[in-house]
Amino acid sequence: MAITETTGFSDPYFNTGGFSKVTLVTSPLFDYHPITTVSGTGGDPVTDGALTGVAPEEVAAATYGKVIPIVIGGAPRIGGFIIYGPKYRTESDIVYCSFGVSFGLQCNPDGERELWEVRMDGVKVWTVEDGSLLSGLPDNLDNDFMEGTEDQDPHALLVADYGAAAPSFRSQCCLFFEDLPLTSFDNHVPFVSAVIADVTDGADPTDGILLGDALEALAATPYVGLSSDEFVTSGITARIDALIDAERSSFMDLLLRLARLLPLDVVQTDKLRVIERSSIEPDIVLTPGRILAAPEAISVGRVQETDVAQELEFIYIDIDRDYEFVPQPARRPTAPIALTSSRSKETIRLPLVTTASEAISWVTLRKYWDEVSREQIAFTALPYGMEIEPGAMVEVVTDLKTWVVRITETLHEARGTVRCAGTPVLRCSLSNIDEGTDIGEQTIAIYFRGGATATSGTTITIPNIDFGPYESSRVIAVAFSFGATLARSISSVSIGGSSGTLAVDSNGGGAFVVGSAIYYAQPSGTTGQTVSVTFSGGVQAFALAIYRMTPGTATPYDTNSAGGSGTTFTIPIDVADGGAVIETARSQSGSVLSASYDGVDSLTVDINASIVSQFAQSHATTTETATRNIGYSSPLSTSKVIAAASWV
Repeated sequence: MAITETTGFSDPYFNTGGFSKVTLVTSPLFDYHPITTVSGTGGDPVTDGALTGVAPEEVAAATYGKVIPIVIGGAPRIGGFIIYGPKYRTESDIVYCSFGVSFGLQCNPDGERELWEVRMDGVKVWTVEDGSLLSGLPDNLDNDFMEGTEDQDPHALLVADYGAAAPSFRSQCCLFFEDLPLTSFDNHVPFVSAVIADVTDGADPTDGILLGDALEALAATPYVGLSSDEFVTSGITARIDALIDAERSSFMDLLLRLARLLPLDVVQTDKLRVIERSSIEPDIVLTPGRILAAPEAISVGRVQETDVAQELEFIYIDIDRDYEFVPQPARRPTAPIALTSSRSKETIRLPLVTTASEAISWVTLRKYWDEVSREQIAFTALPYGMEIEPGAMVEVVTDLKTWVVRITETLHEARGTVRCAGTPVLRCSLSNIDEGTDIGEQTIAIYFRGGATATSGTTITIPNIDFGPYESSRVIAVAFSFGATLARSISSVSIGGSSGTLAVDSNGGGAFVVGSAIYYAQPSGTTGQTVSVTFSGGVQAFALAIYRMTPGTATPYDTNSAGGSGTTFTIPIDVADGGAVIETARSQSGSVLSASYDGVDSLTVDINASIVSQFAQSHATTTETATRNIGYSSPLSTSKVIAAASWV
């Protein structure tokens, strides 16, 4: 028979929010008795007679047919699924719940794992350093953690319910909760996730794991069953934070998808091998004396650029975005010059846990690899190369160029020569720099591009400016100051044909007699560019400086300005480590301005002799995240303005 009951709690694994309708199914073979109290000595469950639970058989059946994830390496945060309970009891109007969750199978059942952190419904409730952060949760919660070994014993809750028949969930990392008060979760069972660290053989989980080691570990599991005599990786330098495989795909399918992203060869010889060819030495070197001369010399062709996808999208598990699958695209440029007419898109989804910066490196490397591989190299090797076969790496040396070629086709001729065809290999690989390694100062490159003055005019135009090489992250900023007999406002600013965006001015965008402003844009031009500034009326003593910053963010990190009468103005501005700050100031009278700037990144003051004396222009590269104070002063207490902007 079926009994429909309204319960005062809900379960996120099956229902959502508020009150829920739960259908309890019974039969002559299995009578459901809601369990509200767990006995402490084993044997049959005990109930208090109140119908306040959901059927345990329904919860257990919910995981049937679902893929249990396999976890490899690092310290990933893994979502759990219920394997025991939930079992409820009510006391003093508080609902308590006992349940257990599994975080999947560990690829190395003989390894060592530690519980570092637990979250419920996304909120941190326990850490190994601080213990419990939630009322009702024990500080020693790690005592209820099962590492996922082949010899682990059943948890006490299971023994209490099932006695000698209690399952131990071997090879699965599990965590159990006894009498967890559900008050903090609106009387529903919270979704549990945990950071589980692999500390096998004293490993540092925060270092992650080499991709090659992760593949070999996965291959050695009973779920794949390939020993070191049957599977091996070579030269793979990419490092991942972890691998969480919960997809219904074969091991070979995973390898082939990896080979679409990274420059890997998957070959079957004496054993299944995965080789990153770009990071290992060539199998053979052919100098000019070992290659058949003309008319059968080396020939080089290129496939059409439309044969290569314009965009590659790599979908990965982002460690910094709550372990969600996140797409990371890489596109061949279409501006300022269309390098391809292809509009195709390739998507690769992999169960790799990594960061956005690593994902960007991988897809960028792949697109460079695709471009290099458009070349097709053909040559005939003398008998010295008679052992060359498809898959071999051959270094071909000529007087003009040297290629490292991955051979795709060979034809062994009767005279002992070998006709070979292949594609060049991009000779670079992914590597990781240890945290704390000194790789030199990394700051925004900031360049002063000169200034210009005009005694009067409504539109001031500065032609023939060299913006420098184009980069997608490049920012061109113009900082200018002016004076006028009547209040003027800035109508427009054009930077290399792009409309300038106001970063900051000294009067909130209004009209003023003495003004300073900073505008910026990201134009695509390089040399022969023009900057023009248009005002609402004529201005005098206009002065301007142009800066190129690369790489730079599209918008300023911080801005500030000030204006008024006095001998000194000082404004604070936030700067970032590896960033830049520019500023411009103007005094109404002909008094000479001087600048002050506090902080370890000393300011460079550029007061060009060709610019009128009451105009000052300065910039600095910044070496720490802090607040700086920028000041300008002059002997006379006249109207002054100052504007500053920082980038990173």
